Amino acid sequence: MHKLHPDDPPWANIEPSSELIYHPCFDGLQCARLKVPLDWNNTDPNYGTVAIALLKVPAKVPITDPHYGGPLFVNPGGPGASGTHQALTDRRKLQSIIEASADAPLSNGKYHDIIGFDPRSVKHTTPRLLCFPDAHARRDWVLQSQTEGTVGTSSTATAKKRARWSSLAETCAERTKHDPRARIAPARRTPRPRNSGVPLPPSSPHHIPPAPRLAPHRHPPSKRQATPPLLNFWAQSYGTYIATTFASLFPDRVGHLVLDSVKIPSEAPARQRNASIIHADAIVARFFDLCHRAGPDVCPLYDGAGPRKMQDDFDRLLAYVNGTPIAVPGSGRLAPDVVTWSDVMGMVRSSPYDSIRAFPSLARMLAEVRAGNGTSVARRKQGGSRQLVLPKECAEDGPFSPRCTVVGGREDEVNPAVSCSDAVDLGRGTVEGFEDYLRGLEGQSRYIARHWGELNLKCAGWAVGGRWRFVGPFTGKTRTPMLVVNNMLDPVTPVENAFAVAEAYPGAAVLQQDGIGHITVDTKSACTAQVIRAYFQDDKLPEHGSVCPVDELPFGIEG
Repeated sequence: MHKLHPDDPPWANIEPSSELIYHPCFDGLQCARLKVPLDWNNTDPNYGTVAIALLKVPAKVPITDPHYGGPLFVNPGGPGASGTHQALTDRRKLQSIIEASADAPLSNGKYHDIIGFDPRSVKHTTPRLLCFPDAHARRDWVLQSQTEGTVGTSSTATAKKRARWSSLAETCAERTKHDPRARIAPARRTPRPRNSGVPLPPSSPHHIPPAPRLAPHRHPPSKRQATPPLLNFWAQSYGTYIATTFASLFPDRVGHLVLDSVKIPSEAPARQRNASIIHADAIVARFFDLCHRAGPDVCPLYDGAGPRKMQDDFDRLLAYVNGTPIAVPGSGRLAPDVVTWSDVMGMVRSSPYDSIRAFPSLARMLAEVRAGNGTSVARRKQGGSRQLVLPKECAEDGPFSPRCTVVGGREDEVNPAVSCSDAVDLGRGTVEGFEDYLRGLEGQSRYIARHWGELNLKCAGWAVGGRWRFVGPFTGKTRTPMLVVNNMLDPVTPVENAFAVAEAYPGAAVLQQDGIGHITVDTKSACTAQVIRAYFQDDKLPEHGSVCPVDELPFGIEG
């Protein structure tokens, strides 16, 4: 088998196997497609299977080395984000945090494999629920959605969004019925029962593996031992729901478990986000404070009158754009466009996720909009629809074929396919009572409530549910206590979530990072890295509620 590269058809050269077999890929990494039942509770061998995509970044030492610390699974959440992509792109950062530092004594150092996986229907895991016949149809959907605006922005916007997501739900339901490539419906959420004998990947020091084999590489089976193999997992955002589900079902199988940017697990099956955006407006205020600190040479929104005045001016700008959209003439490769309130607020909604990188560009684009220039915002809107040319194989292979449905980032149907199917009522509760739900969100944040609320409207018309769901209780005495980390200003998973979840798992400790954004490791903090490293290397937890400073702030301000 030749080595795979990113421009190959995704995972096309790997035959799924019920045994975990790794193959060379991406120059020095290893990829696998693990075949598992479509429904763990259905014993019919012909019922169907799912091929889970995994990407392993091998440890710096072989698995026979006493310094081998076992595999560490990672998942970035979403739902819909790819764990294989995370392992591929973030591997050096993750390993530099968890591995023994350069000055650590060799006798104590541990080195781990990093393994990213794609959950059901995500990216390289198959079957995949793709509900658009080709990439052109998907682009048309996105462009039409942009023109409708955000929910609540007009008398018809919410009704249009409800109809739009209902049409997608009905399309996806038909796809699951009639196309084997999309047959993911019968096993939306079917964890194996508590007494399952299905082994987990072995984790040092609880097994002594045989000598490694060359590719194709089979993960060595664990030997019979007094203690079972344990799961090491660094979970982020929605991935923390996956992690807490596992910890609740199998607390005795938990090795080192890091929850980063924590979702309240009981809210997923209930399809609720009760207090998820309570810090969003504080982050917007912090944006103007940092802009003022940075000064006019760095932040073009700067006003010597102070950050409060700057935010008031921003509010007036929003009101103006809401009534007077900005016409943007075409130029070069830029098509004529219109910048609306929804476009501006879409930037405001997304920027707090990664404040270090996003705040400077947000300030620049807002300054341009204030001057009546919407060119940069229009370029941002049009960036995802440039030069989309379908290969000739699409016409030969037909709609919904791999050549027509190019695997991109996150597809719009994947998020509701997971989150709405997770919900006990398929998300109907907040759809039917959406206006009341939206008013509740607006009580949390006047800036991002409407964009955030549409996530729940995606469940409109959704009719595909799991055969079995775990709905709690989300609690348990884990074999190894958890480390729970969260930014103190997180736009969608507030730090209060971290304390609530830690309380449900005795022995867990919360580390607060004094940063702005979603996912702690996206902001540099030597303190946080040291705490996480000590957890993996020495089984040490910080004092519950400890606070770590960050080394950087937006606009180049030192932490």
